[in-house]
Amino acid sequence: PRLVAPAMNERMYLAEATQTNLTRIREMGVEVIDPGEGRLASKGEAGVGRLPEPAELLERVVAALDHDRVKDLEGLRVLVTAGGTREGIDPVRYIGNRSSGRMGLALAERARKRGAEVTVIAANVILHTPAGVKRVDVESTFDLARACREQFPAHDLLLMAAAPADFTVADTSNEKLSRTGGEFTLTLVPTEDILAGLSANRIEGQTVVGFAAQHGGDAIGRARQKLERKGADMIVLNDVSDKTIGFDSNDNAVTLVTGEGEQEVGKAPKTEIADRILDRALQLRG
Repeated sequence: PRLVAPAMNERMYLAEATQTNLTRIREMGVEVIDPGEGRLASKGEAGVGRLPEPAELLERVVAALDHDRVKDLEGLRVLVTAGGTREGIDPVRYIGNRSSGRMGLALAERARKRGAEVTVIAANVILHTPAGVKRVDVESTFDLARACREQFPAHDLLLMAAAPADFTVADTSNEKLSRTGGEFTLTLVPTEDILAGLSANRIEGQTVVGFAAQHGGDAIGRARQKLERKGADMIVLNDVSDKTIGFDSNDNAVTLVTGEGEQEVGKAPKTEIADRILDRALQLRG
């Protein structure tokens, strides 16, 4: 593919010769990325001719390179959650977990490249958002639940890859807590069950995929119980006892648990794991 992103002052861009040449190269099969409007390089000038933002340029390049690839998710709106929530103890300290958001972002990237319109709700994720993916940042489980309730009604597929806290602090301090020298008791209360709530209130045609990080024996049995308890269409099970996969690793290995049975997906890069999850979710949608 050939792409051109013309950038110049407004008078030069709108000049007849420039527009004639742009028309000519379009006819030759070159994709022209139209300039934006705003402050220009020439001192004191503003108008049409501004170079688009790097993220937009990257999205257009990626889209051009992916043009001939399978777009089996085209027309679908996919909502992905990623990362781990933080529950504040005081303005400095919090309770959190080790989820990096890599699996969620891999799902968002692959869904976008396969043609879906993708939104990712990112809980404390420092990694870059894939090109073309809308991002909503959250911190706590309460924030994540609220964002999911706002976003899910407009989406066809939910991939709940984030790791929300099961408990939050009952009484968060507005000031930094000082060392007292003695014991300190922190009271925790259960958080909202986001996955179960979204499953229970979904509309016809929506598909819900949950994730389960398990440690120890009978992981599949517990994942199947979670599938039934949460009302999801699929649970993606991964064994967090294996330190070579999972949290903050580029690789993963999972078992896809549905009402029809289990499907093991061996160790592979998270982008490949993401494709297998999307393949199975697409099958469940029929």
